[in-house]
Amino acid sequence: MRSVPSSRLLGILMSTPAAPNVIFPVPLSALVTRSSGHGACAPPHAGFRRAFSTLDDQAIRAALREEALLSGQRASARNDTYVQAEEVPILGGHVRADLMRVSVHAVHVLEIKSDLDGRGRLAEQARVYSQIADEVTLVVGRRHLAWALGAAPEWWEVVQAAFGANGTVELAPISPRRRNPKATRLDQLALLSRSALSASLAKIGVFTSPRDPLSALRSLALACLTAPEVRLAFANQLTMRGRSDRATGARLATLPPLRWTEQPTFL
Repeated sequence: MRSVPSSRLLGILMSTPAAPNVIFPVPLSALVTRSSGHGACAPPHAGFRRAFSTLDDQAIRAALREEALLSGQRASARNDTYVQAEEVPILGGHVRADLMRVSVHAVHVLEIKSDLDGRGRLAEQARVYSQIADEVTLVVGRRHLAWALGAAPEWWEVVQAAFGANGTVELAPISPRRRNPKATRLDQLALLSRSALSASLAKIGVFTSPRDPLSALRSLALACLTAPEVRLAFANQLTMRGRSDRATGARLATLPPLRWTEQPTFL
């Protein structure tokens, strides 16, 4: 068998798209180069290491935060702001959304499945998100892409996260985001706490008592609040929670492009 110079072999490997869990039948010594004038081996090129590295949750979150800031600047120019929060408990904490972006137009859930994450919870997450979200984006590492395209509901957007040539995490949409055909105002009212319901009703001149049952408040809200008003109430709820969690050092935080005021307002 004809031998291939190690430098050429490395070039071939780096120019070939990486696949998950690929094992190359090549000794490690073939993937290093000799430094001039010395016998020591230099490590593989950084781009090569990145191309075949696995992405964890934190790397994907960082990329989504950066993307949120850029999209938020564009949204602010259109006067179309939204609130972004992380690790948001839904339906009493039964499910926690990795990220949520809430505006007058949509409750948008972003679910992360990194290369190191399992797949077992997606079925239940899909059931819950289909009740309360207008839009869902599933962000996956390379290992989960083929599975995600088959497992996600057809209206979900699927985005692949992968290391780019410069070592940064790149987000590439694979399937388009569509509107949830089943989301209703009644389902989204379940996202609101008692205080958020009372504050929203008071904004339109409907005053309630602390002793009113939660079911009664939801019935009033269903009769009096429009869908955009329900989403705005949820955005304000996330705003207040973000402030409280930052004060206690918790992980949840509201990120720009939120326009902060001393009192929560309808954006």
